[in-house]
Amino acid sequence: MAHKRRNATADDSAPAPATASTNGRCVARGAGAQGPIVADHGRYHELLAMAKIYNDWTQGQLADALGRDEHNLWPKGGVLRMDIVVRLARALDWPLFAVLEDLTFHEPESDEAAPERTREDIATHNEQSFQAYLEGRYADALRHARAMRRRAEGPIDRAKALLRESLAWEALGRYNAASESLQQALLEPIADRRVTMRLRCNLAWCHHALGLAYEGEGVAAGIIEELAHDPSDDAEAPGWIAYAHFVRGLCLRLRAETLADPSLDMRPGAADEATCVARARRGSARRRALPLARRAIEDLDAARRGLRAVALLNELPYYDGLARIADGAILALETLLGEVAPEACIERVLDELESWVELPSGGGIDAEAIGWWCIFACHVVLREIDDVPTRERQLAILSNKATEVAEATANWSLRERVFTVEFLRRAGGAERAELDVDDVRVLSGVMGRFPSFRRLGWVLVRRAFTFGRASR
Repeated sequence: MAHKRRNATADDSAPAPATASTNGRCVARGAGAQGPIVADHGRYHELLAMAKIYNDWTQGQLADALGRDEHNLWPKGGVLRMDIVVRLARALDWPLFAVLEDLTFHEPESDEAAPERTREDIATHNEQSFQAYLEGRYADALRHARAMRRRAEGPIDRAKALLRESLAWEALGRYNAASESLQQALLEPIADRRVTMRLRCNLAWCHHALGLAYEGEGVAAGIIEELAHDPSDDAEAPGWIAYAHFVRGLCLRLRAETLADPSLDMRPGAADEATCVARARRGSARRRALPLARRAIEDLDAARRGLRAVALLNELPYYDGLARIADGAILALETLLGEVAPEACIERVLDELESWVELPSGGGIDAEAIGWWCIFACHVVLREIDDVPTRERQLAILSNKATEVAEATANWSLRERVFTVEFLRRAGGAERAELDVDDVRVLSGVMGRFPSFRRLGWVLVRRAFTFGRASR
C-alpha cells in the first residue's frame, strides 16, 4: 500500500546527452541511456497543425511564430532546436514540459502498433514490474508497468499499471511523475475499492513529499472521512486508515512548523535570507501554530497505534518503521507546544543516535526512520537554539547522520530536507563551507525533483561552488 524504498541499483542520473539526427527524428543519446530519445516527425507536424487551428493562423503566420521558413518547418538536419520547441509551446499555450513529453514519449496509438492483449501478458508484466521494484531495478519496473498499461483491457488494468508506474517513479524520487500517474489512474472508473484506496494513500504521500501540505492533508482527510462513514471489511482497511492519519499528521506538522518558523517555508520568495530569522521569532505566528501542532499530534498518535497494530497482526515490520517516524515527529511537535524542552528533545535524539552508530543492514524503513528523526531535530535546533556554537555542533551531528541515511537508502525526500537545513543554517550566519562536486551532483538531482526547492538550490550552488571545478 505505502511506499517501500529500497537501495536503488539503477543509475537514474545519466550525463547530459549529445544530440544527433537519424531518419527524420531528433535523437538524444546519453552514456547511461538504454536507447535513443527521439522527437517524432509525425507528432511534430500534428502539433504544428494544432497550433494553426488553435490560433486560426495561416502557414506563413505559423512559420513566423516559430521563426522558420514556411517551406522548411522541419529542420533539414533533423534536430529540433530548443528555441523552436519553446516557440511551439507558446503557440499552443502548453507548458514546455508537455510539448517535450508529447514529442518524445507518446505511446503508439494505432491498432497496427499496439501489442496483442492477453491476460497472461498483463499478469507477467505486473509480476515482473513488482519484482524489479523489490530488487531496486526501478527503470525495469517502469518499463514493465508501461508495457502492462499498453496491454490493459479495461479501467482496472490501466489503474494497476499506473500504480506500478507511480511506485517506480517514487522510488526514483520523481514525486511529480508519481503524482501524475496516480491522478491519471484515479480518473479511471474503478469499482475496486482496494485499488482506489492504494492510489489515494500513495497520492497523499507524494503531495507531502513535495511539500504540498494542504493537498496531502486533503487527500488523507478524504480517506479518513470516507472510511468513517462507509467502513470497509477489507483486510487492508486498518492499514489505509492508519496510513492516512500518518500522512495527514505529517502535513499538519509541516504547516505548524512553517507557521511557527517562517524560515522553513520553501515556497519561492518566502524564505528571504535577510528576514527569515527575525520572522521566526514572532510570537504571534507561533501562537497560531499551536492548534495545528495539537491536531498533528492527535493524527500521528492515532497513526502510530494503528500502524503498530497492523504490523503485529500481519507481521509487517515496515509499518513499525512508519510508527517510529511518527514517534519522532510527535517529539518535535511537543517542543513546539512547550511540553518538552528543546534541549531535552535534542538530547533524546542524540542519545538515540548513540545506538544507531551503524545503520540497520540493508537500509530500508528502519534506517529511514533514523534520518527523519534527525531532520525533525534539526528543525527544533534551528527554531529554538540561539547559541551559535551549540547550534552548529548539533546541526553538524544531525545533518551528517541524515545525509548518511539518505545516501544509504537513496531517499531523495531526505536529501531535499538535508539541503534545506543547510540553506537555513547558512541563512542563520553559519560558516559557509564550500560544496564539493559530489554535493552538487546530489543537489542537482534534488533541484530537478522538488520544484519548490529549485530557487534555494541555485542560491546554494552559486554561493558555495565554482563551476570550473566540475571540468575533468
